[in-house]
Amino acid sequence: MHKLERPTSFFNYPVKNFWKKEIDICVLGEDKEPKIAIELKFPRQGQHPEQMFASCIDIAFLEDLVDAGFELGIFLMVIDDPLFYSGRETGGIYRHFRSDVPIHGRISKPTGNRRCWVPVRGSYEVKWRRLKNGMKYWMAAIQKVR
Repeated sequence: MHKLERPTSFFNYPVKNFWKKEIDICVLGEDKEPKIAIELKFPRQGQHPEQMFASCIDIAFLEDLVDAGFELGIFLMVIDDPLFYSGRETGGIYRHFRSDVPIHGRISKPTGNRRCWVPVRGSYEVKWRRLKNGMKYWMAAIQKVR
Protein backbone atom coordinates (compact mmCIF):
# COMPACT_ATOMS: atom_id res chain seq x y z
CA MET A 1 0.00 0.00 0.00
CA HIS A 2 1.23 3.51 -0.71
CA LYS A 3 0.22 6.96 0.46
CA LEU A 4 0.95 10.26 -1.28
CA GLU A 5 2.00 13.40 0.57
CA ARG A 6 1.52 11.95 4.02
CA PRO A 7 2.34 14.16 7.03
CA THR A 8 4.86 12.79 9.51
CA SER A 9 2.12 13.01 12.16
CA PHE A 10 0.32 10.17 10.28
CA PHE A 11 2.99 7.89 11.79
CA ASN A 12 2.79 9.58 15.20
CA TYR A 13 6.17 11.19 14.61
CA PRO A 14 6.44 14.67 16.14
CA VAL A 15 6.68 17.23 13.33
CA LYS A 16 9.25 19.34 15.18
CA ASN A 17 11.84 16.55 14.86
CA PHE A 18 11.97 16.67 11.06
CA TRP A 19 13.25 18.96 8.31
CA LYS A 20 9.91 18.77 6.50
CA LYS A 21 6.30 18.09 7.45
CA GLU A 22 5.19 15.82 4.61
CA ILE A 23 6.60 12.73 2.92
CA ASP A 24 6.09 12.71 -0.88
CA ILE A 25 5.36 8.95 -1.13
CA CYS A 26 5.12 6.35 1.65
CA VAL A 27 5.13 2.63 1.03
CA LEU A 28 3.53 0.68 3.86
CA GLY A 29 3.70 -3.01 4.64
CA GLU A 30 0.68 -5.27 4.93
CA ASP A 31 0.73 -4.47 8.64
CA LYS A 32 0.47 -0.75 7.68
CA GLU A 33 3.89 -0.12 9.20
CA PRO A 34 6.20 2.31 7.36
CA LYS A 35 8.59 0.60 4.94
CA ILE A 36 9.88 3.07 2.34
CA ALA A 37 9.82 6.87 2.25
CA ILE A 38 10.36 8.49 -1.16
CA GLU A 39 11.24 12.13 -1.86
CA LEU A 40 11.04 13.42 -5.43
CA LYS A 41 12.61 16.49 -7.05
CA PHE A 42 11.89 17.73 -10.58
CA PRO A 43 12.99 21.37 -10.62
CA ARG A 44 11.70 23.28 -13.64
CA GLN A 45 12.22 26.96 -12.86
CA GLY A 46 15.99 27.30 -12.58
CA GLN A 47 16.90 28.30 -9.01
CA HIS A 48 19.81 25.91 -9.26
CA PRO A 49 21.55 26.51 -5.90
CA GLU A 50 18.24 26.69 -4.02
CA GLN A 51 16.99 23.44 -5.56
CA MET A 52 20.34 21.77 -4.82
CA PHE A 53 20.03 22.83 -1.18
CA ALA A 54 16.40 21.66 -1.09
CA SER A 55 17.66 18.26 -2.29
CA CYS A 56 20.08 18.13 0.65
CA ILE A 57 17.17 18.93 2.99
CA ASP A 58 15.19 16.05 1.45
CA ILE A 59 18.12 13.70 2.08
CA ALA A 60 18.47 14.81 5.74
CA PHE A 61 14.68 14.39 6.09
CA LEU A 62 14.92 10.83 4.74
CA GLU A 63 17.78 10.06 7.13
CA ASP A 64 15.57 11.19 10.02
CA LEU A 65 12.62 9.13 8.76
CA VAL A 66 14.79 6.02 8.52
CA ASP A 67 16.02 6.66 12.08
CA ALA A 68 12.38 7.01 13.18
CA GLY A 69 11.28 3.66 11.75
CA PHE A 70 11.20 3.53 7.96
CA GLU A 71 13.30 0.68 6.56
CA LEU A 72 14.56 2.68 3.58
CA GLY A 73 14.51 6.15 2.10
CA ILE A 74 14.78 6.85 -1.61
CA PHE A 75 15.65 10.23 -3.08
CA LEU A 76 15.09 10.77 -6.81
CA MET A 77 15.95 13.92 -8.75
CA VAL A 78 15.07 14.29 -12.44
CA ILE A 79 16.29 17.32 -14.38
CA ASP A 80 16.07 18.72 -17.87
CA ASP A 81 18.44 21.65 -17.25
CA PRO A 82 22.19 21.05 -17.83
CA LEU A 83 23.09 23.73 -15.26
CA PHE A 84 22.36 21.22 -12.52
CA TYR A 85 25.29 19.04 -13.62
CA SER A 86 27.57 21.44 -15.53
CA GLY A 87 28.65 25.06 -15.51
CA ARG A 88 31.56 27.30 -14.57
CA GLU A 89 30.78 27.37 -10.84
CA THR A 90 32.08 24.23 -9.09
CA GLY A 91 32.44 25.44 -5.49
CA GLY A 92 29.98 25.62 -2.63
CA ILE A 93 26.76 23.68 -3.17
CA TYR A 94 27.64 23.15 -6.85
CA ARG A 95 30.57 20.87 -5.99
CA HIS A 96 28.15 18.12 -4.91
CA PHE A 97 26.18 18.22 -8.16
CA ARG A 98 28.93 19.07 -10.67
CA SER A 99 32.26 17.88 -9.26
CA ASP A 100 31.77 14.41 -7.74
CA VAL A 101 32.09 15.61 -4.13
CA PRO A 102 29.66 13.50 -2.07
CA ILE A 103 26.82 15.20 -0.21
CA HIS A 104 27.92 14.82 3.41
CA GLY A 105 28.37 16.86 6.55
CA ARG A 106 27.25 20.42 7.12
CA ILE A 107 25.68 21.76 3.92
CA SER A 108 25.22 25.55 4.03
CA LYS A 109 22.36 27.39 2.36
CA PRO A 110 23.86 28.97 -0.77
CA THR A 111 21.62 32.06 -0.88
CA GLY A 112 19.74 34.25 1.59
CA ASN A 113 20.46 33.37 5.22
CA ARG A 114 23.84 31.69 4.91
CA ARG A 115 23.80 30.83 8.61
CA CYS A 116 21.17 28.24 7.73
CA TRP A 117 22.56 24.76 7.15
CA VAL A 118 21.49 21.13 7.09
CA PRO A 119 23.47 18.19 8.53
CA VAL A 120 23.76 15.15 6.26
CA ARG A 121 25.13 12.19 8.22
CA GLY A 122 25.54 9.73 5.37
CA SER A 123 27.56 10.19 2.20
CA TYR A 124 25.74 10.41 -1.14
CA GLU A 125 27.54 10.64 -4.47
CA VAL A 126 25.63 12.40 -7.23
CA LYS A 127 26.02 10.24 -10.33
CA TRP A 128 23.91 11.60 -13.16
CA ARG A 129 22.40 9.04 -15.52
CA ARG A 130 20.83 9.77 -18.89
CA LEU A 131 17.23 9.13 -19.82
CA LYS A 132 16.26 8.59 -23.46
CA ASN A 133 14.58 11.99 -23.78
CA GLY A 134 17.71 14.03 -22.98
CA MET A 135 16.85 14.39 -19.31
CA LYS A 136 19.06 13.12 -16.50
CA TYR A 137 18.42 11.70 -13.05
CA TRP A 138 20.20 10.54 -9.96
CA MET A 139 18.92 8.46 -7.11
CA ALA A 140 20.18 7.81 -3.61
CA ALA A 141 19.19 5.06 -1.18
CA ILE A 142 19.11 6.22 2.41
CA GLN A 143 19.66 3.56 5.03
CA LYS A 144 20.20 3.73 8.76
CA VAL A 145 23.36 5.73 9.50
CA ARG A 146 25.41 4.15 12.21
